[in-house]
Amino acid sequence: PDEYYTGDNNHSKGPVKLKLLGDTNDDVKVDVLDLFDVGKAYNSDPSKLNWNENCDFNGDKNVNASDLWDLTSNYGREG
Repeated sequence: PDEYYTGDNNHSKGPVKLKLLGDTNDDVKVDVLDLFDVGKAYNSDPSKLNWNENCDFNGDKNVNASDLWDLTSNYGREG
């Protein structure tokens, strides 16, 4: 129900892993540990040493304010 784009919901090759937007460490909650990860990766792209693909929530190859906004929008959620 909270998915942004539902036009690509077809997948026929293997399992699909769903994540809570903002959960960088797959512990099924968005908390200070995820915020710490985004802080470490902030202002990075794949060419930087601090790059963390799990913090690039929108897939634009940059960890920036947009990703921080996604995390804070779900901060405190579990599931």
